[in-house]
Amino acid sequence: MGEKMSTDEQPAETTDDQQQARQDDPKKPQHDPLFRSAFEDLRLFRELLMWLVPFVVELLDLDRTELQKDSFIDDELKTHYSDLLYKIPVKGTDKNIFVFVLLEHKTASDYWTMLQMLRYIVQIWRREYKAAEVEGRLADFELPPVLPIIIYHGEGGFTAPVKLGKLIRAIEGLMKYQIDFEAILLDLTDFDKTKPPEDLELFAVLAVMQAMFRQDAAERMVRIYEKIRLASRSP
Repeated sequence: MGEKMSTDEQPAETTDDQQQARQDDPKKPQHDPLFRSAFEDLRLFRELLMWLVPFVVELLDLDRTELQKDSFIDDELKTHYSDLLYKIPVKGTDKNIFVFVLLEHKTASDYWTMLQMLRYIVQIWRREYKAAEVEGRLADFELPPVLPIIIYHGEGGFTAPVKLGKLIRAIEGLMKYQIDFEAILLDLTDFDKTKPPEDLELFAVLAVMQAMFRQDAAERMVRIYEKIRLASRSP
C-alpha cells in the first residue's frame, strides 16, 4: 500500500464563534473535530471521494475543489448539522457549471436525516439562485446538482432511510409527484468488510472513526497502528 500524506493545502479557517457553537451544542456529534480536521483537508477529501464514488474521477475536475464556508446556513440548520460542503467544477465546462458535494457526519441513526439534508440542499439552491439573479445570469441558470454523502460511525448500523421518499406517506397514484432523492451512505460499522482505501491517511481516519464506539477500541487501535507501520515500510 503506497503512503500518501497531506500536501500544502490548508483547511478553511473556522471562527472562534463557530468552534464554540459546535462545542456547546449537545446535538452535535462529540467526535466532530476529527471529522472536520480530516476532511477540511482537500487532498484527503478527494481521496475519500475517489474511493467511495470512483465515477467522479471522469466527471469532475477534482483539482479545482473548493471547500465552502457554512455561514449561509441558518441557525436552526446549524443545530442539526455537522457538515462540510464542497464545490467542484464539471470537467470541460466554464466556471458556472459545477456540482456540490455535501458531506454529513452522523454518530446516531437519525430517522429524519434525509429531511434535514433536503432543507440544506434547498438553502444551497436558494443561495445559487440569488447569486445568478444578482449577476444577471437567470436566463440560462439551472440549479446545480448536489451529491449528498452520509458518513456514519455509531454503536450500531445506520438504519434510518437514505431515500427521502421513504419519509413520505405512500398513497397510491400520488407518489410519482413527490420529491425524492437518495444519499450515498458510508456506514463505518461495516468498514472491516469493505475493500480499504489505498491512501494510508484516509484508511487511518476511517478506521479510528470506526473504533471509537467499540468495546474493543484499544485492540482495534493496535491493529490500525500495525497496519500503518507495515504499510509505511513497504516500498
